[in-house]
Amino acid sequence: MVYIGWTIAAPLINGFCFIWDGIFLGATDGRSLRNSMLICLFVIFLPTFYVTEGVLQAHSLWLAMTMMMIFRGLILYLYAKKRTFI
Repeated sequence: MVYIGWTIAAPLINGFCFIWDGIFLGATDGRSLRNSMLICLFVIFLPTFYVTEGVLQAHSLWLAMTMMMIFRGLILYLYAKKRTFI
């Protein structure tokens, strides 16, 4: 029951990122998907996890994953604007 808040918030937050995944997959733009994942992994996920690990313990993993998905959705949105998907 400790992680129930994270499991409730995850689909609501991650859904936007997964929608963009579908749009880019349908447009066969795998390069943007790869780049957004690598940027978010090294710039958002790993630093967030390692900075908060000592304080939040297992919650740091949930926080890092949530932050990564938020920023990945944002990056894919910016890629879409650049490529005139929207």
